[in-house]
Amino acid sequence: MIAGAERDRLRLEVWIKWDVGMPASLIAVEHGVSESTVYRLLREQRDIWVAEPSCEACGCSESRACVDEWGEPCGWAAPGLCTACAREAA
Repeated sequence: MIAGAERDRLRLEVWIKWDVGMPASLIAVEHGVSESTVYRLLREQRDIWVAEPSCEACGCSESRACVDEWGEPCGWAAPGLCTACAREAA
């Protein structure tokens, strides 16, 4: 059983590889886990992102911040609106 910080790190690595199109079977082989573990980690990461507040305009969140015009991660201008989108709307 993978737990704690190691599980968090693995979950993000799996998500990044999945997001760029790597098949679950190759991700599993690369990390020495089963395909079902890969899919479980992907579901966990999706559930984390769905549960946290996000910008209604662009969809960014605390863990997936977009970048403002200075190349810095955005913040919150208001509930449901990040600072990058608020500047664009102004």
